[in-house]
Amino acid sequence: MEIHSEKQRQQTKPSLSTQEKFNLLHYLCQNLDPYQEISSEMKEMLKKVGITELSDPYEITNQLILMMEDALNKKQDTTKLMQ
Repeated sequence: MEIHSEKQRQQTKPSLSTQEKFNLLHYLCQNLDPYQEISSEMKEMLKKVGITELSDPYEITNQLILMMEDALNKKQDTTKLMQ
């Protein structure tokens, strides 16, 4: 039986495109209330964007805001390059 580290498992997962990540983060920001129980579906979405520590609602909120800001900046940069 092979044992893989978490880092190796993450490297084998397909990464989200900039647009996919932006859309997922936007959805999470609009629909997630980290102060309520988080559904398994939302937990999977959070995991996809790299948020795995779910015990602190304040930290989840901060991470989502920072990630959304980064994704927006990348999206804008990509848009500028295409013009």
